[in-house]
Amino acid sequence: MIRLHDNRLLSNPSATDEEEDCRSQMAIRVLLWTMTHHFLQRERRNGPFGVQLTDIHPGNILVDKDWNITCIFDLGEMCALPLEMVSVPYWLTGRAISQLQGEHLEEFDRVRQRIMQILEEEEKSLGGSLSKIIHETWESQGVWFWYSLTSVDAAFWLIADHLCPKFQARLSLQVEQPFSQFWCENADQVVRTKLEDYERYNNKLRQLFDS
Repeated sequence: MIRLHDNRLLSNPSATDEEEDCRSQMAIRVLLWTMTHHFLQRERRNGPFGVQLTDIHPGNILVDKDWNITCIFDLGEMCALPLEMVSVPYWLTGRAISQLQGEHLEEFDRVRQRIMQILEEEEKSLGGSLSKIIHETWESQGVWFWYSLTSVDAAFWLIADHLCPKFQARLSLQVEQPFSQFWCENADQVVRTKLEDYERYNNKLRQLFDS
C-alpha cells in the first residue's frame, strides 16, 4: 500500500503544487516505512485475513425507524485484508478522521467503547476473538497506522497527531526536509520534476477551458 502511494505521487501530474507539500508527502511515506515493523504482527503476517467493507459509510447504510440496519450496499470495494485493519468506524461521531483529537477523540472513544462492549457480548455466543485484536490495535496506536495506508489525504494528520507522539516526536518542516531525502535517490530532482509536472498540468487545463 505504501508503494502504491509512492507510485501515485510519481505518476499523478497534479499530486503536488509546491515544494513543501511535495517534501511532506515524501517524508510521510518514509515515516510509514520506518514505523511498519511496530504495527505488523509477525504471527499474523500470513493471515488469517478477513473480508472487509472498505467503503462503509452512512451513505451506504439503510436503517428502519428504530435504527436497525436493513441494508448495506455498494460492496464493489470489498476485499480480504489483515484483521488489524478492522476498527470501529471513525465517522460515528460525525467527525472527519483528521478531526479526532482532543475532546473530539474523547467523544469518539466513548462511542467506541460502547461498540466494543456490544461486539464482545456478540462474540461470547459466536466464540470469536476479533474484539481482542481491535483492542490491541487501538491501544498500540496501530489503528492510525492502518488508516494512514488507506487515506492519502489524512495520512499527514494521523501521523502528526497520533503516531509521532507515540515516539515522542513532532512532525515539522525541519523533520520533513531531511526525511524526504531518503524517499528515493535524487530526491531534489524528483521535487523539481513534480513541480514541472504540475505546471504543465495547469497549462493544459487552461488551454482546455480557453478553447
